[in-house]
Amino acid sequence: MIYPTQDNEILGCEDPKVYHANGRYYMFYNGIWTIDRGEEQAGQDPDVYPLGDVGCDINVAVSDDLIHWEKLGLAVPYEVSRFWAKGAVIPRNAQGDAVKIGGHYLMYLSEGCGGPRMWDGPRTW
Repeated sequence: MIYPTQDNEILGCEDPKVYHANGRYYMFYNGIWTIDRGEEQAGQDPDVYPLGDVGCDINVAVSDDLIHWEKLGLAVPYEVSRFWAKGAVIPRNAQGDAVKIGGHYLMYLSEGCGGPRMWDGPRTW
């Protein structure tokens, strides 16, 4: 259902995870792309977190029917991901519905973001 159409997916779309919330379906998936070292990469300090050859983004898409998907873009901004974030997992109930914890949806990442970091910025989908 999801295939490369965006610049940050040029090398592939992978590891989709689908959740149901507020009457819609949300898919979080990894977009893989080649990092252009000629461009300024915001938030990068090569002494602290050197860039690799490829970037990995967590992107989000929405659907009302699980067949037609609308891509919304990055789920984790570059200032946080540092051009590498994988494994978006959102807590859910036994029916697959995303659940709020403390009044907020939480996303757990398996790797990336330059090591342990917390980000409490607003994201709305």
